[in-house]
Amino acid sequence: MATPTCVLYFCVLVFFVSPSLSASNEFPKTGYISLPINIDPTTHQHFTSIGIGTPRHNMNLAIDISGSYLWYDCGGNYNSSSYNPVLWDSPQCPGPEPFQSNCDAGFPFKPGCTNNTCNVALDNPFADFGFGGDLGHDFLFTPQIKLPQTFFSVCSESSRFPQLPILVGLPKGTKGSLGLARQSPFTLQSQISSSFNNVPPKFTLCLP
Repeated sequence: MATPTCVLYFCVLVFFVSPSLSASNEFPKTGYISLPINIDPTTHQHFTSIGIGTPRHNMNLAIDISGSYLWYDCGGNYNSSSYNPVLWDSPQCPGPEPFQSNCDAGFPFKPGCTNNTCNVALDNPFADFGFGGDLGHDFLFTPQIKLPQTFFSVCSESSRFPQLPILVGLPKGTKGSLGLARQSPFTLQSQISSSFNNVPPKFTLCLP
């Protein structure tokens, strides 16, 4: 049976970059970013951990290899001073007819509550309904690096959908999903590729 050290070593999600970037102060000298992977004993789903925002909020996210976004529940007391929403009329807002998300009067602007924000369609593969979330920029944190504030993520405030439990079916304690779809420009591997010298958006997935 493998030792705990070996298990931690092999159970990682690895995003590769070119060797020329490994000497940069902006990227780990190893030339890759790795995220730990765990398996939920109840649902048998795999999840990873990533940090988001300022102050840093560490979140467990289910891994969805067909998902187009990194999305998380920003309901409750969640807030981030470094969050910047993508406006609905921005060229960064996907889709021919983006939905304009508005914050009700009287609420302070925060992730999940900003005016004229680009709202995108999200999917929980274990739910039989769709829901939306606000596209924005914020810092992302991995064990090796703080990724730029230009990185996209999507927050969906669970209190918006009282009849739709957006986290249903996901591992206990997870707050959303890390999408790894090939064709989406909003996945983590695509954003790493475009942010660091347009290296190929490759990753290795080793499951426990």
